Amino acid sequence: MPTRAPLPIDAFLPEIVRTLANGANVLLHAPPGAGKTTRVPPAMLEAGLVGDREIVVLEPRRIAARMAARRVAHELGENVGARAGYSVRFESCVSAYTKIRFVTEGVLMRSFRDDSGLSSVAAVIFDEFHERHLEGDLALALVRRLQRCNRPDLRIVVMSATLPTGRIESFLDAKSISCPGRVWPVDIEHAEHVGDRDDKALVRQVVAGLRQCVARAPDGHILVFLPGAREIRMVAQACESIASRAGLEVLPLHGDLAPDAQDRVVAPSARAKLILTTNVAETSITIDGVTAVIDSGLARVPSFDVFSGRPTLDLVKISRASALQRAGRAGRTAPGRCLRLYTRRDFEHRPEHHVPDVQRLDLASTLLELRTAGVHDLAGFEWFEPPSLASIDAAERLLLRLGATTAVGGALTQLGRHMAAFPLHPRHARVLLEGARRGATELGATVAALLSERPLRREVDEGLRHACDADVVRDAEAVLAGEVDRMFATRIHRAKRQLLELMQHEAPTMAKSALSHRSEPVDVAIRMALLHGFPDRVARMRNNAGAGATLVLCGGGSAILGSESGVHAELLVAIDLEQRRQGGVGSLRVRSAVAIEPEWLLDAFPERISEHTRWSFDADAQRVVGMSELRYDDLVLDATVARAFGPEAAAVLRDAALAADRSYWLNEPKRLDLLLDRVRFAAKHSTELGVLTDADVKTCLRELCEDRTSFAELREVDLVRVLEAKLTPEQRRVLVRFAPMHVELASGRTARVHYPIDGSPYVESWLQDFYGTTSTPTIADGRVSLVVHLLAPNRRPVQITTDLASFWTKHYPELRKALSRRYPKHAWPEDPIKWA
Repeated sequence: MPTRAPLPIDAFLPEIVRTLANGANVLLHAPPGAGKTTRVPPAMLEAGLVGDREIVVLEPRRIAARMAARRVAHELGENVGARAGYSVRFESCVSAYTKIRFVTEGVLMRSFRDDSGLSSVAAVIFDEFHERHLEGDLALALVRRLQRCNRPDLRIVVMSATLPTGRIESFLDAKSISCPGRVWPVDIEHAEHVGDRDDKALVRQVVAGLRQCVARAPDGHILVFLPGAREIRMVAQACESIASRAGLEVLPLHGDLAPDAQDRVVAPSARAKLILTTNVAETSITIDGVTAVIDSGLARVPSFDVFSGRPTLDLVKISRASALQRAGRAGRTAPGRCLRLYTRRDFEHRPEHHVPDVQRLDLASTLLELRTAGVHDLAGFEWFEPPSLASIDAAERLLLRLGATTAVGGALTQLGRHMAAFPLHPRHARVLLEGARRGATELGATVAALLSERPLRREVDEGLRHACDADVVRDAEAVLAGEVDRMFATRIHRAKRQLLELMQHEAPTMAKSALSHRSEPVDVAIRMALLHGFPDRVARMRNNAGAGATLVLCGGGSAILGSESGVHAELLVAIDLEQRRQGGVGSLRVRSAVAIEPEWLLDAFPERISEHTRWSFDADAQRVVGMSELRYDDLVLDATVARAFGPEAAAVLRDAALAADRSYWLNEPKRLDLLLDRVRFAAKHSTELGVLTDADVKTCLRELCEDRTSFAELREVDLVRVLEAKLTPEQRRVLVRFAPMHVELASGRTARVHYPIDGSPYVESWLQDFYGTTSTPTIADGRVSLVVHLLAPNRRPVQITTDLASFWTKHYPELRKALSRRYPKHAWPEDPIKWA
C-alpha cells in the first residue's frame, strides 16, 4: 500500500468512527484539503462499520466522484473499481468487491427506486453538502426518513466546509465534529473600483490580474475563477501570450470536459499551470500547488421561473462563503494570494450563502422521485428545507401535462412509472418513451442522451449553419456520423447504450415497437416525440424567418430564435429555452428547436385546443372587426374573419364610442348636451322630472349598439330622440314648461336658451331684437330670469344684464354713441323702448 501523506483529518478519524459505532450521526466541519473526502470512508471501512454492505459517498458533481474514487483507490494501493469505485450518470466503475462507492446525488435517488430500504448500504456520506444541490437535499430527507422508520442501523455523515451547524444538527440529531484545516496565510487584495462588467471588461481585468501574479513570480499554479465555459475560452485566448512568456500551461476546467482532460488539470506537474475554471473548483476537487487565485466574483447559476415554467441562467455575484472557498484554494500547500476583481465593499454586502437549489430550481424530477418512493403527502413530507408551494405546483402541472401523473390525486400513471426508471429529466424520458412507441427507439435514445447533456456547441457563422427540421436530430446525426468531438461522442454513445438497456428492461413493449412497421418516417416520429416532451414550449414565428426571428410562445410572452438553431419553420417547439439576466435585464433565447405541424397538436392534445373570437375596433374604418381564432393554449394556430356578431362585438362598439369624441358617432352632438342640460335644470324646479345622467346615456348607447358594428350605423340613429322617448308624456310637458329650448323676443324672433352647468341660463341675440321691451325674459314658470347677452353687429356682446329696464336708461346712451359711429348703417334710436 502506498505511503499516505498525513492530513489534518487523520487525528479526528477515531472520534468519527467511535461516534458512528455508537449509533449517532455525524456532522463533520472541515475546510477543503483537510482530507475528509478521501480519509473518512476508508476509516469507516477499516473499523468494520460496513460488514457485507457498502459506503455510498454522495458528491455534487461527476468530476468530483471520479477523482475522489481514484484518489482513494490509489491510497488503498488498488485500481479504481476494486474496493473504491464510482457510479455517475451513464458511467460506472465498480465491481463485486466495491465497498466504497462515490456517486452523484441522482444515482442514490435511483437506488431508492430499485431498493427503497437501501439494503446493500451501510452508510451514506453527504460530501460538500453546503453546496445545497436539489438532489442532495432530497436524498438527505429520504435517507433520514428511512433511518427513522425502517433502518435505524443506517449511518449518516454530512461533511461540509461552510454550512451553518444548528439546523442540520437538529434535523439529523447529529454530533458536530470540527476539524481545522492545514491552511497557509492568504493575502487577499480587492479591486479599488470596478466599472462596467461586460465580457470585454472582465477579460481586461483578468489579464491585468495575471500580469500582477506573473510579475511577483509565484511558485505554483494560478487558479482563475470565471462564470462559465464561454468566458474561459475568451480569457484563454487573451492570456495566451502572457502565459507563454511565463512558462504557464493554460488548462480549462469545467463540467463539459472529458475525464482525461479533467485529470490532466489535477495531476501533479513540474510545470506551472494557469487553470481557468468555473465554480467546479471551489470545493468539489482539490488541486495541489495553487499559490495564486484570481476571483471574478461571478458565477452562472441555473434557476427556474415557477410562473412561466421556463429555465433561466443568471449571471450572479457569488456569496461570501463561496468567495472564502475560492480564496482558500491559494493556501493549501504554501502561503498564497487572492486577487478579487471586486471591491471590499462589494464583498461585505454580498449574502453569506447562496440560495439552495430547492428554492430556485425545477422540481419536476424531484416530485417524480418522491412519487416513486411512495411519498404522496408532499405537504407533510419532512424536507430539510422545504420548497415554495408555487414551485411544487409548477412541477405538479408539468408532470400532469407530460402524462406522468393523474389529474385527481397526482398518482403515478403507468407512463409515469416508466419515466421514473430512466436517469433523465421527465421531459427527456417522455421523449425517449414516445420515440420508442412510434418505432424510433434507437434515434430516440440518442436524442434523449443529447438532451440530458449540455447542448452541443455549434458554429454560428452563416456559412457553417444549415437549415433543419430539428436541431437535436441534426446533432444526433452528427454524433452518429463521427462529426463531433470524440470524447463527447463517446459520452453520448455510452449514455445511449444504457438507455437502450433500460428500455429493454423497463418498457419492453415500447422497445419492441421499434421492430414493427413504422407508420411514419423516423424523423417525423422523433419530432412528434419531442413535442410530447415539451408540449408547453410550442411557439410561432412572428416576423422574419430564421435566426433573430421573434417567437410567440403558447404560454405567453416571446423569445428570440438564436443563431445556433437551423430551424426556420413557422410553427416550432423551443427545446433549449434559456433566459439570461444580467444587470437587471432579461432576454429569452431559443438555442434549439424542432419544426412541427399544426395537425400534430390537434391529434395529440385535443384538450388544449380551443376556439375564440377576438373582437377589436378598427379606428381607421370606424367599425368593429372580429377574428375567429383556433388556439393551442394561448397561441393562435389559425385565424379567419368572423361573420356572426354578438354581445361581445356590441360591447366593443360601445366602449369605442364612449372613448371617442361624440362627433364621430353622433349627429349634432350639441343637441345631446342641450337635452341633458335642460333636464338637469328642469329637475331643480319640478319633482315630476328626474335627472338624465351619463349613466343613462351609456345605457341607451348600449342598447343602440346591439346588432350594430360601426359608427356609421350609430349616426343613422337619433340618440336624442331615443332618450326623449324614454320620458313620459307628462315629463316631456314639464320639460318644455320649465326648460324651453327657445324664448320669443319683442322683435318676433326666437332666441335659443343656454343651460350651462356652472352658471345661470342665458340667451343671446342682437341688441336691436330687444328694442321695445323692458322686461327680462324668464323661464321655469317665471321663477328664473334669463341672463341676456346683447350682441353688437359683430356678434360680440356689448352688455350682459338681467335688468333690461336699467340697461336702457343707464348704459345704452353711451353705448349708442360708440355703436352708431362704428356701425352707421344700423338703427340706433335715442329711445329704444318706444322703437317699433
